[in-house]
Amino acid sequence: MLVGHSYGGLIVRLYASTYPKDVSRLVLVDALSEGLQDAETPEQWPIQRKLIEGDVGESVALYPALERIDVDRSFDQIRAAPCSIRCLLLFCLLIIHGVLRSK
Repeated sequence: MLVGHSYGGLIVRLYASTYPKDVSRLVLVDALSEGLQDAETPEQWPIQRKLIEGDVGESVALYPALERIDVDRSFDQIRAAPCSIRCLLLFCLLIIHGVLRSK
């Protein structure tokens, strides 16, 4: 079982799509989703991306090897993941938000 919070939600989803036999369950807690980028306009997204990435200028000056996130690349990787992972997430979101309806 993997648990991911915020940006960690993307990481555990990418791990699960790469190693599906190693993951029995995913628990996503307020996980960052590519849906955020999809909901933003082209003008809004650069602002949102900067808020997600944070201001790391001073930290990079102190520690040049600081690892940074690439939100756009991570979203692209999720979009390229097998449907089973994306469909599973959609199913979970539908249940959480109470909009699951039987057909």
